[in-house]
Amino acid sequence: PHSGQWQSPGFTNWTANTLTLTSAWFRFPVDCRVFITNGVTVFGTNTLNVRNRLELKNNTLQCGGNLAVTNGAVMLFGCSTLAVGGTLAATNSRVMLCEPGATGSILQCGGRLELNYGSILHVQSAPTNDATTNYGALVSVGDTISLQINAVIYPCAYVTAVNGGAPLFRCRELIVAAGTAVNGEAIGYRGDSWGTGPGAGQYFCGASHGGRGGTNRDYIAYVSGPTYGNSNAPVQPGSGGGGANSPAAFGGNGGSVIWIEAQDGITVDGTLTVRGGDGSGTAYGGGGAGGSINLSCQRFKGDAGGVVQASGGNMVAGGQAGGGGGGRIRIKRVPFWHTFAGSIAVTGGVGMVDGYGFDGTLVLEDTMPTKAGIILICR
Repeated sequence: PHSGQWQSPGFTNWTANTLTLTSAWFRFPVDCRVFITNGVTVFGTNTLNVRNRLELKNNTLQCGGNLAVTNGAVMLFGCSTLAVGGTLAATNSRVMLCEPGATGSILQCGGRLELNYGSILHVQSAPTNDATTNYGALVSVGDTISLQINAVIYPCAYVTAVNGGAPLFRCRELIVAAGTAVNGEAIGYRGDSWGTGPGAGQYFCGASHGGRGGTNRDYIAYVSGPTYGNSNAPVQPGSGGGGANSPAAFGGNGGSVIWIEAQDGITVDGTLTVRGGDGSGTAYGGGGAGGSINLSCQRFKGDAGGVVQASGGNMVAGGQAGGGGGGRIRIKRVPFWHTFAGSIAVTGGVGMVDGYGFDGTLVLEDTMPTKAGIILICR
């Protein structure tokens, strides 16, 4: 047992049978490689207190067993890798991949990734999608990603880059229970008096992505940016809306990117959202554009309360600005295993008269079953 801070300059490798942290903040020197033969336990006493945490910064930690974090946090900074041989179970805790370097961090689980009781998984992408891997950060899970009881995943696009990196999630199955969410709302390109991103809104204008943003008909010199991205493979964030310098108004941020590749099924009884943010400030804040949702699976299902949306944000309430354009949604699934009963939306945001954002794009792509043992008999 140890209290306080433990430091070991020049420490580059460490191997242990187990690692247990109780109400502690434990971090390794930069570029250290750590091998834990069995399990890792992080236990704190305060709700979502990140001071009770295991911290990696440009480190690699390989854990042969399970990793359990309760009332604490596991935080990966820079270009770190956390490889868990078994299940990572977070209860009332945070797991954060943040402050990326040139490439983002990687979280790997051989078993399940379980987020329970208000737990948060925050995944920040690197500035651009890596030329080799084509993603800005990676969460790779051998079995199921399960969100239960108010859990949330925040997939954060890199908000200042011109070409906006995006995190990728790979798993066998994703379960988004009722009351939980994968929430990329308003965490894409930034809005301001003049928005950012390929489809940025100029003064008083909503931003564009899959659909064009709305404009203010009284100021025709200012326009929304062009539509952009690929409707069949959307991986770009929504652009930010425009506002005004005086009186101060701010366009809404664009929506982020939800990019999920599931070998089997995706169940959405909760919410997947990359909606653009609403304008704010005085009357001239335009809406941000919706982001991207790119899903690949065999079975796509969910009850009537499920929500999948990449809609544009609204102008500031009662304002005189444009609404954000809708984003892009692509869902690749086996059509006769598509039993999702909820809502799917790429609608443009609310603007002034003649200033509504245009709808984005929705692609439902058919694929054939890939599971072994399926036999189709035609008569």
